[in-house]
Amino acid sequence: MGQLIGACKVAARRSNDWKRLTLKGNQAYAAGCMEQALLDYQAALFVARTLVGSQADWGRAVSVDQAESAIVALVVSQHNLADYYTAIQSPGTAAEHLCQAHEAVQALLTHPVHGVGELALRHAQVTGVELMTFIQRFGGNQRTRQTLQPARLARSPLSMSVH
Repeated sequence: MGQLIGACKVAARRSNDWKRLTLKGNQAYAAGCMEQALLDYQAALFVARTLVGSQADWGRAVSVDQAESAIVALVVSQHNLADYYTAIQSPGTAAEHLCQAHEAVQALLTHPVHGVGELALRHAQVTGVELMTFIQRFGGNQRTRQTLQPARLARSPLSMSVH
């Protein structure tokens, strides 16, 4: 029990770190301090990745609220970096961050912890729309097409056929 409480405290501290770094990055971005925004957004992404950790390690100890916070942190961090790279006219790097966000959420669709798959599905819909909107604005490439391919197949009439 003590180990679970300790893990929750660490997750809460990391979540606060992520929020602080994201806010700091947003303030720097708004002020036009792009180098500082990049540093803060990269640090926030690092923290978000530690929040998500290895999906296999989540097990029963993770609550749906903890999973939601981790997924949101990862998606927001990737999208902040995509916005940053779009602003400095580097759409290829921006697309990579959008792809990574979408793939990370898709990887959680079949997570065994009750409720995580449903959260992932909701977030995958958002990340997929963001990626498609980006493609409409800047054009697609092989990476973006590959990232969206599983989503297209899942909605395909062929995927619904009985074998």
